[in-house]
Amino acid sequence: MGFKALSCSFLFITSILWAGPDPVKEFSHELSKKQKVLLQDFFQTLVNSSAGYVLYGDAPMSIDTCEAPSIRFFSSPKPETIFLMKGKELWADLQLPVDDKEYILTTHQDKGKCHFICINRKAFLHTVQENLSLFQYALGPTVTPESFLQSISSSPHWFSKLMDNHPVLVEILLGHGRQNAIVHGRIQYLQDPLSLGSQDEFPFVSKKLSKTWTASANKYQKSPSFGFHTVMEEENALAKYVVMSDKLKGLNAFESRSFYCLPGIEETKSLVLSYEKGRAAIAKALAKKDFLEETLKKFFTTTTRGIVTPVVPKIRDLSLPTNKVETIVRLAEIIHKKIGMEPYAAQKFQNAFMQGVIAREKRKQMPVPLALRRTSDIPTLERELECCKNLERANAYFTKLSERTDLTALVPNELYMKVLKAGKDKTATAKTNKVSFQYTYQILGDESSRDWGIVKNENLAALIPGVAQAIIGMQLGEERVIYIHPKHAYGECTFFPPNASVVTQIRLLEFEEGENNLALLPPHTIEQRDYRELLTKFEVLRGEEFFDQGIEFWDEIKKGNDYIDFDTFREVFLKQAGGAPTTLNEMTSEQFILDLAYLLMTLQTPV
Repeated sequence: MGFKALSCSFLFITSILWAGPDPVKEFSHELSKKQKVLLQDFFQTLVNSSAGYVLYGDAPMSIDTCEAPSIRFFSSPKPETIFLMKGKELWADLQLPVDDKEYILTTHQDKGKCHFICINRKAFLHTVQENLSLFQYALGPTVTPESFLQSISSSPHWFSKLMDNHPVLVEILLGHGRQNAIVHGRIQYLQDPLSLGSQDEFPFVSKKLSKTWTASANKYQKSPSFGFHTVMEEENALAKYVVMSDKLKGLNAFESRSFYCLPGIEETKSLVLSYEKGRAAIAKALAKKDFLEETLKKFFTTTTRGIVTPVVPKIRDLSLPTNKVETIVRLAEIIHKKIGMEPYAAQKFQNAFMQGVIAREKRKQMPVPLALRRTSDIPTLERELECCKNLERANAYFTKLSERTDLTALVPNELYMKVLKAGKDKTATAKTNKVSFQYTYQILGDESSRDWGIVKNENLAALIPGVAQAIIGMQLGEERVIYIHPKHAYGECTFFPPNASVVTQIRLLEFEEGENNLALLPPHTIEQRDYRELLTKFEVLRGEEFFDQGIEFWDEIKKGNDYIDFDTFREVFLKQAGGAPTTLNEMTSEQFILDLAYLLMTLQTPV
């Protein structure tokens, strides 16, 4: 044996002798059986979604989202949701630092949703560096790949800002390609009438009318891009170019992630091939016996290629009473609280829910398939009922106003005003074009809506009819309080409560006269409805829905092998009906729902 062969043998032997125990396997061995099973389910759920393309592919980042358990729903959360939410708790207990890790997993909960953000450090930094000028243009010139990574992985504020305000950057980071992201982002902007926010802004015309009313406020108008004469022309042209990637030839939607793309460009072709390879790698990883250890290893590996394992945390206690009867009492309280949130016929719906539970216990009825339900009619009926209630309140209010002698009727029974401070000099007329004024306002019956603001150099025709009409005849510096019926405010087509009355105070600062009378938004046409007929229809449909929810709820409960017995639940539920509301807050209730669902799942499949 020569020197070279001896050297190789020596190196091979010493590498074996010096190799210590696998720290990731040791960590896995120290986990309790429940912790290990939970982490296995947690990561299988994530890897089967878009996070798999980060961990076993080359995507820079993924965002997987689930609904946080809520008292709005009676049935248990889906198994995937339970795995994610309970796994999130265990992952947080590991207290794993993210500063020096090759792969990062962080979570952010907001507006009833929980986001799971998985990041491949190397791919993330490379992607931001490649598009740095675009990121600096959107976020500021001091942004660097490293500082941006730190902000996204540790700050909920930065994550929310990115999601809400920069969809193009999000798509780039998700690995959809720069050109695809820019074109799709533009389409989203053009197609979204709420791209400037989800609320109407007093005193401007409702955003829901901004596309049809040509004189809508400047802040609601959009301009076409270079090469297009109108926004509609641009929107139609771009929509023809962009498709979902699963429509491309040879790409199976169940085997690869789907994204909006330009089908003919090299960027898309390259991405499709990359995702197909990623899906194959994900399937291979999921099939391994040591899948959990291999996945944990990615998060435990540092930027210097070392492996740092955390301390195994203690097992969290479930937020459930140790006594089964107390658990049933709390569960019944939460259900009653949820039903009590109904604005109409809550008592009837309690009975309907319990009847569903009884029917399912006796095996007499199955839930109605979702496709056959008429649940789409319920929101429409709810809004129409709200329209009726608010219109009735408005009419009663303006009847009282008509009896006051200190008010001037601009439109009898619909629009009144009172001069609080006289003005001087010139007077605004029907030819007034641009106006500037200060204002305060409040929606009738809603103290929380009170607000104030300043309008500068705005088209008079962009304002709601009641404000526009009241400004005509005002002098500079004059102050008026104006009472506006829904017909002259926002009517029914609005993000404000439908048929809401508005009280506003205005001080005219400046105005410009034009040559012609302006075409102001006409008063809204308000539909007259039969409140009792609507309520009857609503009670029938909503009662059917609660009955079916009772069936589904009891199906979920029965999966826990009679942990909650029927007789005790029925007795407690009926005893609480119409009683004092629960003192449980929403956060405590949601945690209880999650923990109970998790317990029932473990009882169904013992660990």
